[in-house]
Amino acid sequence: MHTSTTPVAAQLRHVGLALWGAAIAAVGVFLAQTALAESESLTPRLLLMVGATVIAALGVMGLAHIPYRQVLGAAPEPVSLMLAGLAGLGAWAGSRWVTAVLDRGLADAAGELDMPTTLAGLSDSVLGIDTQSAAYEVFVLLGVVVIPLAQAWLLWGLVQPAVTRVWGRWRAAWVTGVVAGVVLTLMAVQNVTLQTPTGLGVIGGRIGVLDIIVPALPWGLAALGGYLVIGWIAALCVALADSPWAGFTAHSTYAYASFALRDELAEELGGKRLLDVAWLTVLLLTGFATLVVLQVLRYRNERSEGGDAVENDSAPDSISWVVWIGLPFALLLAGVVALVVVDLQARG
Repeated sequence: MHTSTTPVAAQLRHVGLALWGAAIAAVGVFLAQTALAESESLTPRLLLMVGATVIAALGVMGLAHIPYRQVLGAAPEPVSLMLAGLAGLGAWAGSRWVTAVLDRGLADAAGELDMPTTLAGLSDSVLGIDTQSAAYEVFVLLGVVVIPLAQAWLLWGLVQPAVTRVWGRWRAAWVTGVVAGVVLTLMAVQNVTLQTPTGLGVIGGRIGVLDIIVPALPWGLAALGGYLVIGWIAALCVALADSPWAGFTAHSTYAYASFALRDELAEELGGKRLLDVAWLTVLLLTGFATLVVLQVLRYRNERSEGGDAVENDSAPDSISWVVWIGLPFALLLAGVVALVVVDLQARG
């Protein structure tokens, strides 16, 4: 990556526009999802995620004058995309475990969440058209392809490159991973799951430890930990492959695993304690595999460590940092605080 000669103040504005776009879209969708939590329709809520994300991305590109080709980047290298997909797959079990741990702690402290409404129990419709018969297929299509693609456009195509030019590749990966984790959590559809998977045992009168991780798109405060895991993994894939498509592939594969492997995970681990040897073995093996895949991706795309950040030829004042960096992060934090309130109220 070549050193940019654009003044830091201008680059900071680009970062701020991208962060503002992500924050406004995330908080706006969260408020709408909260209002629609008891709705009988699922597809409109999924389309809301897509529409808000696309509008935010277009707004950032328009205000920052960023061309489409710059967002898409160079043609992705196929092997790198395969490795990114494997990294997303490897992170799936770990992210679900983190979610389950957080849910267990919240349940002990504040009470249990009610089981989400199953997909079969909804009366899904769009503009008065009954879509219930195809609700599962629509859920998979939007959740695995369309939503990750729209979010990749905003997060990996706009936020991460802008942050990279100011703070460098590795710091940008961690910062963008946090932003992605918060955005995915706030945007998630609330109170909807697929059917209860097979193989779940009963613990303390509750249907296993996997009930909170049954939804392919989990929501709530407990989901934040899991989404941070995939956010960081996807951001690292983008940094290592130097392509936003790597982030999309990691996220999309992760989402697909949430649909395709949930029954298998429930059958093997349903009813087991979170510190059971079976759980720890799965975490150790998948974690090790993910690290190996990331290392292979790193060596395949190794490049000079220099030239990541911009030249400090016109440092912005403190007000610019507050407006472009502090305030959008404050908005995301406010969204998380609101999520805490909603989550605790739902737990009684």
